[in-house]
Amino acid sequence: MRTLWAKIVVIMCAGILWAAGIDIYTTPGTRAVSLGEAFSAVGSGAEAVFFNPAGIHTEKKFELAANYSLMYSVEGLSSYSAAVAFNTFLGAMGFGWNRLALSEIYSENLIVWRSATKVNPNLYLGAGIKFFVVSAPGYEQYGDTAFSPHDAALTGDIGLLWKISPKLTLSSVGENLIEPEISLFSDSYEGDYIARRFTFGAAWSPQKFLTFSADVRTHRFSDFDINFGTEVRFFNAIALRSGFSDGRLSMGAGIFSQKWAFDLGFYSHRTLGNRYQFSLKLMF
Repeated sequence: MRTLWAKIVVIMCAGILWAAGIDIYTTPGTRAVSLGEAFSAVGSGAEAVFFNPAGIHTEKKFELAANYSLMYSVEGLSSYSAAVAFNTFLGAMGFGWNRLALSEIYSENLIVWRSATKVNPNLYLGAGIKFFVVSAPGYEQYGDTAFSPHDAALTGDIGLLWKISPKLTLSSVGENLIEPEISLFSDSYEGDYIARRFTFGAAWSPQKFLTFSADVRTHRFSDFDINFGTEVRFFNAIALRSGFSDGRLSMGAGIFSQKWAFDLGFYSHRTLGNRYQFSLKLMF
C-alpha cells in the first residue's frame, strides 16, 4: 500500500516546480530571463539553442554558452545548462543540455539538437529534436511496485526567423509537436503530456543601442501569455535589461566583447521569491 506521506512529498515537489514555471520549460539563458523570456526573435547562436532553432546561425565559427541558476533559496534545488552552436557547409547546428534538480528527490534533463538553414539573406528556417528524461529517486525507498524511477520522451520543434529590415525581426516557433507522455507510475490512467506550444515574436531596434522585444506564447491555442523585454547597450560593451512575463518582473545586466560575454539576471516570483542567474558565453 502506498505511503500517503510519500505521495504528498512527490506531489508537493512537482507542484513547486510547476508553480515556478521551471518544469521542462525552464529558462536556461540569463539574457532571456532578463528580457522576460521575450527572446525568440532576439537570441542568436548558442543563446538561441533552447528558444528558436532558426536563430542558431552565428557570425562566429563557434559559440559556447554555460548557465547556472540560484533557485528561490530552496535547499538542494539547482539548474544549469550548456549549449554550443557552429556553422557548417550545410548550415548551422547546435546542441544543448539543461538540468533541473531537487537533490535526491527529483530531476529533469533536457537534451536538444538543432539544425538551421538560410533560405535567403533575411529568412532562416530551423528544426530540432528534444529528449526529456525525468527521474524521482526520492520515492524508490517506499517499494511501490507500480513506480518507475525514470521515464523519457522524444519530441521535436520547428522555427522561423525573418529579418524584415535591419531594425525589425519576426519569429515563430512550434515546440513539442508530438506531445509525448511522461509517467512514473505504471498504474496511472494517464501521465503528464509535454504540451504543444507556439510562440510568435518580434524584436525592434529603433537605434543600434536599443532593442524592444515581445513574444506571444500559447499552449494549443487555448491560453496566451505575452512577454516583453528591453535591452539598452552602452559603449558596445555594457548592456542593461528588463522584462515582464506573466505578471513577474525581471532585470539583468551584461558585459561583452567580440570574444566573450558575461550576464547576470534577476527574476522575481510571487510565491517562491527570487531567482539569480549567471551566464558565460565564448565566441571563436
